[in-house]
Amino acid sequence: MPTQTTVAHRLHLLGQRSRAEDGIILPEILVSMLIFAIVAAGATTAVMGGLNANSITQNRVTTANVAQQALQQTRNLTTDQLAATPSATSSATIGAGKYTITRTVTFTPAGSTACPSSLATGTPHAAVVHVSVSGTGDHARTVAMDTVIAC
Repeated sequence: MPTQTTVAHRLHLLGQRSRAEDGIILPEILVSMLIFAIVAAGATTAVMGGLNANSITQNRVTTANVAQQALQQTRNLTTDQLAATPSATSSATIGAGKYTITRTVTFTPAGSTACPSSLATGTPHAAVVHVSVSGTGDHARTVAMDTVIAC
């Protein structure tokens, strides 16, 4: 049976902490800062990648919208107006983006330069419109669209 001194001595030892548990030491702080820096760098890279992808997508959508608008403007022209200016180049500025729009019109059947005044020939005639839009900047894309307008 243990004596009171031995029990008291054991309780005293249990109440004491070792020297290693006295507090946080410099190497522990440095390791935790390193882990935080690695996590922060990864998060920053992910956010920057998302912003870059957003910019690329926004530029692509804007370029496609400019091309779609150019096709719609072409559809609103008469066939005589298309024959008068079969090729045209223009520019548009949307926000900070500058876009070059190139329109080319060809007539079918091959070799035609306009829609015939009379369709009694029995040969189908059409104006084929090609629109190409090029943007400027870091994420510039070229978008091309075609449409066929019956004569």
